[in-house]
Amino acid sequence: KISAGLTSNIDGIEIDLEENSIQGEREAALAEASMLTQELSALLDLDANEIVVSPLEGFPVHKTEVDVPQVLTNNPSIQRQNLLEKISHAKLSQKKSEFLPQLDLEGAYGRITPQYADPLRGTESRVALIMSWNLFSGMSSYYKTRAASNETAAQGLEKKTSSLEIQNDLENLITARNSLKKLKALQQQRLVFAQKYYEMTLSEYKRGVKNSPDVQTATSSLFESKNKIIEFDRDLSVVNAKINELI
Repeated sequence: KISAGLTSNIDGIEIDLEENSIQGEREAALAEASMLTQELSALLDLDANEIVVSPLEGFPVHKTEVDVPQVLTNNPSIQRQNLLEKISHAKLSQKKSEFLPQLDLEGAYGRITPQYADPLRGTESRVALIMSWNLFSGMSSYYKTRAASNETAAQGLEKKTSSLEIQNDLENLITARNSLKKLKALQQQRLVFAQKYYEMTLSEYKRGVKNSPDVQTATSSLFESKNKIIEFDRDLSVVNAKINELI
């Protein structure tokens, strides 16, 4: 184009400067990727050569259905709280039982009272029902029961607090995911416009209508639109992973 007189040497210099800038950004990205790969290999105890970065231009986004009441039932933390609550109720019942009388059944067979002259008549049997009641325990049973009752109330409160926290986290994650989906849809529309703008600008540049800064602007806009969609997919993957952690 310079030889044909369609543009000047300045256009060529601008393209060379842009190419040099892109090469610098590429080297910086490769260096950062190498550092992150080394950190990942140390974390996973793997050789750095075994870690392969996916060449796909995007992240897999799996659809995760969420039923909030079901999540609150199946969540491991809530299940643990349910068991602790049952244990505290059992302890409370055990402490309350100390106020009740105790019944024992006692039986005996054989020569219970050795007063018979005839040994053959010495066999007898006896069954007794014994009831005992601790009238005063120094308030020990009372305070044990109060402690068990307070523990039961504390477990119930902790369970309710955990449920509210999980429900709040889950609803916030669902809201964030819905917002990301809407933003991604808008960005996909922007990508269509950016693609058309790039193609039209490149066509006019080849005909000598547009100059290199126009092509640079159109290219950057197209790349930024594609990169934004990848970032939205990444954020959606992270949000879905956090949701799955609560399920």
